[in-house]
Amino acid sequence: MNRIIARMAFIALAVVFFIFHSMGQEQKDGDITAQREKIIKDVENGILQNNVRAFSRYFDKNIYVTLREGETGYFSSNQAVYVLQNYFESHRFLRFAFSTINVTDVPIYATGGGTYISRGSQEHVQIYITVSHARGGYVITQFCVY
Repeated sequence: MNRIIARMAFIALAVVFFIFHSMGQEQKDGDITAQREKIIKDVENGILQNNVRAFSRYFDKNIYVTLREGETGYFSSNQAVYVLQNYFESHRFLRFAFSTINVTDVPIYATGGGTYISRGSQEHVQIYITVSHARGGYVITQFCVY
C-alpha cells in the first residue's frame, strides 16, 4: 500500500514539475520573441528618423551591408554605422514599414518597403534585415537595401 501511495505521489510531483516547467518555458519564449520584436521595431523607427544610431547597438561585430547604388560587403559595426548613416543622410525616407516579419523561427528576419527622396525624385526600395543569436543576445547580421 505504501508503494502505491509513494508512486502516486511521485507521479503527482512529476506532473506538477512538468506544468511549472512548461509555464516557465512559455514565459522564456515570450521574452525572446519580445526582444526580437524590439530590435525590428527599433530598426523601423530608426529608418523613418534617418537615425542609424537608434539601432546600431544591435549590430554584430561584422555585419553584411548591401546598399542600392552604394557599398556592399562585410563591415565592422563601427564602419557599418558610418556607411549606413551616410546613406540615410542622402536618402531621406518619407515612408517605411516592415511588412513581413519572422521572429519565431530561424532565420529571424524582417523585410519591407519604403519611399525616399533622392535628387528631387521619389524612389521605392526594399529593406531586408537578418537577426541572429550571438554572445548571449540578438544582433543584426545583415542589412540590405534593394
